[in-house]
Amino acid sequence: MRVLFVSGEMIAGDLAYRLKLEGCEVKLFIKDDGIKDCFDGLVKKTYNWKKELDWVGKRGLIVFDDVGYGNTQDKLRKNGHLVIGGSGDGDLLELDRIYGQKILKSYGAVGGDFETGDFTVRSAIAFVKKHRGKRVVKQNDHNTVLNYIGNIEDSSDVIGVLENYKHNFGGSYSVSLQKRLTELKLLSADFLMGKIGLVHRLLILNINICAMTMSVRLVEKLEH
Repeated sequence: MRVLFVSGEMIAGDLAYRLKLEGCEVKLFIKDDGIKDCFDGLVKKTYNWKKELDWVGKRGLIVFDDVGYGNTQDKLRKNGHLVIGGSGDGDLLELDRIYGQKILKSYGAVGGDFETGDFTVRSAIAFVKKHRGKRVVKQNDHNTVLNYIGNIEDSSDVIGVLENYKHNFGGSYSVSLQKRLTELKLLSADFLMGKIGLVHRLLILNINICAMTMSVRLVEKLEH
């Protein structure tokens, strides 16, 4: 079976190699220029995955291992391709924190007091100085090393962090601010604090791998 991998930063590189070892025809596209040489000699590479659509066809699998291709994946599915990965709505949930929280609220997963606002670093500093209290600083991307959970009631620690961001990234850098609600975070530690988030991600990964394996075997049966 033919499998085309579209990878942002090699999240599913090992899976591509494993499928090759199991006898699949595999091609791998890597978006990140800094790691394009990864898996050289192990998996056949392509530098333009769109040109491989005819190769993979509608009986092969197209695997996206990262966020950002949601609308493209929706179009491919609509055109009859077998696609494993996200979707347009999935990208919104992953990248737009406010949208994601609206969805959670609509299902009663979080209370009405849980609010998030999008700011520039400059406007966030002004807002926190005017509205003191414990706050959480986050981003609408995967740069989680810049997240910060405030611990001081007068917001001096959060302001210090934001001033550091301003110095290093500029005042127009985008951040999100949340009011810290300790009770909610204790109840929802798996989603907000990441204590069970790893388990969640591994579960999703296992589901994707199982779904892919079943899809490969199903298509192989259909071909025979």
